[in-house]
Amino acid sequence: MTPHRSPQDWRDPSRTVRRSRAAGRGALAVAGALAVALPALALAPTASATHKPPVNVKAAKRGTFGKILVTTKGATLYDQPTGGTCTGGCLSVWPPYVLPAGDTTPVGARGVTGLGTVMIPGGQLQVTENGLPLYTFTGDTGHTVTGNGLAGFAVVPG
Repeated sequence: MTPHRSPQDWRDPSRTVRRSRAAGRGALAVAGALAVALPALALAPTASATHKPPVNVKAAKRGTFGKILVTTKGATLYDQPTGGTCTGGCLSVWPPYVLPAGDTTPVGARGVTGLGTVMIPGGQLQVTENGLPLYTFTGDTGHTVTGNGLAGFAVVPG
């Protein structure tokens, strides 16, 4: 059985061959383009897959304290290991260490674990370490550690 041909094909048999070769070249071009594009699309990261929140807490060596937790700018972080709470005027001296707006999970640098958050008045998320809220101290400047032992606050070992 011969394949069905249009009336034009009967007049010029070479047209069928030319048409099928052209169609084959077109199909190969499409297949080649897909072979290049599909792996690139599969490997192309999406915006949400590439967005990593910034590190909020890291460890640094500070004098006789050894390795302690600090902010990304190097400010010493403190907690109240006795379970005290800092409210009112205490917060003006011991500001809570809060996540930037839009971040919901604290990120520790390599080796820093146990981070979490607690909601504080005003709707901000205060960073915690092993369940204890973290604070900075207004008496510190740069990389100093001057608040250790004051009002029940202590540096957080890193």
